[in-house]
Amino acid sequence: MSQQNSIPSLWPAGIRPDVLTPEAILTRQVAALEELTKGTLTAEIEKGTTADGAPMLWFTVKAPAIRYTVRIFVVKSLNKQLPFPVEVSGGGAATKQCSTDQDFTAAVASILQSAPTKSTVLAMIAKSNEAQPPSP
Repeated sequence: MSQQNSIPSLWPAGIRPDVLTPEAILTRQVAALEELTKGTLTAEIEKGTTADGAPMLWFTVKAPAIRYTVRIFVVKSLNKQLPFPVEVSGGGAATKQCSTDQDFTAAVASILQSAPTKSTVLAMIAKSNEAQPPSP
């Protein structure tokens, strides 16, 4: 056995090849909302930058039938060049700092499943149904 093989890897267990960016994770949530609401609601990811040039993403939900739009949360990159770490704010929750895609997924799930987000989404669906009753 060579000396190189006897030295253990010191890298943490969380290092893996299938890491996703915040934008990729949010893109899936856009599609999921549209599937769940059968198109009654749509979502989009708006991109921008902070005053110091750090990337930002806003997760926005829209109800086209009633021309109503709401920003559910914002993602602010803490590194201008890399996708992590980020801060996630909104949805009635405290700002969370996320260092990995798993942290980010948990933070987004917490916001999307929160009572304020659920209430907003259900209200948007109800008003949309009033404006455009579902077909039989």
